Amino acid sequence: ARVSDITALNGLPSLSYVDLGDNQIDSLSPLAASPKLDYLQVSANRITSLAPVAGLAMLESLQAGGNLLEAIDADLPATLTSLQLSSNPITSLQPLAGLGLTYLAISSTKVTNLAVLADLPQLRTLSADDLGVTDLKVFPLAQLGSLSARDNQVSDIAPLAGLGDLSVDLSNNDVVSLDAAFVGPASRCGGLTLTGNPLDVAAQARLAWLCEKKLGAEAWDGDSCNFCPITK
Repeated sequence: ARVSDITALNGLPSLSYVDLGDNQIDSLSPLAASPKLDYLQVSANRITSLAPVAGLAMLESLQAGGNLLEAIDADLPATLTSLQLSSNPITSLQPLAGLGLTYLAISSTKVTNLAVLADLPQLRTLSADDLGVTDLKVFPLAQLGSLSARDNQVSDIAPLAGLGDLSVDLSNNDVVSLDAAFVGPASRCGGLTLTGNPLDVAAQARLAWLCEKKLGAEAWDGDSCNFCPITK
């Protein structure tokens, strides 16, 4: 049976790990008195407010995707490094400015202004699918190691030039052509996924050439290659 009431967790000061994803919880209030909580998984519930976690000074990971959050209605703990907010009707990310997040997921939200991403200096992994993005320059590309921007309307991937350590998934965008000298993430060993894009013949030939030269990892409709060394 799915859980809807977590009052039993109230008054557990030593609680450090909570995984209550895919339930029917609508309030996190009982967790406000758990100062040692460092991991909280509450994705796929009915939560409307993050205010109860504002005072959790040891919280490092908050996974709250798939809820009913319309706003980030509190100053989140400065200790947060991982934040999952995808599939919420959130419209603004401004309260996140200055946090030390290394991972952020905001796919399928109602966010349209991504300027705050420039105020997340530690950010390395970003999931930003289905946001209506048309220009890759809205992302802090130079600092990222991994970007998922699937199901957007990006047509120009020239901003990826010289970003050899970036792995980027641009599946289902509007990329048609590539610059004749395009190298992008393959300049060292990043990855580029372009499946589901209407690539013209020349663009596909350029990607095939990168594969032939064993540069990086590329994938597009009908072909793919991966010549990046396996790291352990």
